[in-house]
Amino acid sequence: MDSTKQIARLAGVLYLLLVIGGVFSLMYVRGAVIVPGDAAATTESILDHATMLRIDLVVGQVSMVVFMLVALLLYQLLKHVHHVLAALMALVVLVHLPQGLVTLLLQFGALEMAHGEGFLATLDPAQREIMAALCLHLVGKSAILSEFSWGLWLLPLGALVYRSGFLPRFLGIWLILNGLAYMILSFLGIFAPTAGTLLSKYAFPILLGEVALTVGLLYVGFRPTRPDTQPSDRRSGS
Repeated sequence: MDSTKQIARLAGVLYLLLVIGGVFSLMYVRGAVIVPGDAAATTESILDHATMLRIDLVVGQVSMVVFMLVALLLYQLLKHVHHVLAALMALVVLVHLPQGLVTLLLQFGALEMAHGEGFLATLDPAQREIMAALCLHLVGKSAILSEFSWGLWLLPLGALVYRSGFLPRFLGIWLILNGLAYMILSFLGIFAPTAGTLLSKYAFPILLGEVALTVGLLYVGFRPTRPDTQPSDRRSGS
């Protein structure tokens, strides 16, 4: 059990860092920088928030490493429950990582276009503004595609948590629903963006399944171990 507690504790701490990094990138940085429908204003905003965007690039790189470590720790923690499901869970994360690199490259491209240094200075400023805004626009669209992978990885993870025996079963159900919601939102983002935006507001509580898992892992990892009762010793000492 000590080994389980240590792995759960580390996975919970790293997962918490991953959640914080995701909130910083998805909800704060992109919302602060992008000016919808105005390429010139978006480019100006990129220049104004250049340091924050570069910090976000570092956060993104670190988050990918952390995500991989979380997947490996959860594999180690849950492989005894069902080896194939645990391997599938980790595989989905490894397959998703290159997409994360492409997203960071697009964000880096937006910065480069906005600054227009080197050979980019030969381009017309209006062209650079459009390309910088396009790069950030595609960063946002990449999140829609990523939702499918985020959802897919939660399905085997939820099944493993449900069957684990040391994490609450409702967490497993929550994670499965969270995963299905992500996948539905991904498809809606492609085929019906307006409906996807509307549904995401109502689905928000379901999308907190990973936060709940983080709390569960930390609880398991830091839960005090009950002292062993040894009635035979107490009887012998009386």
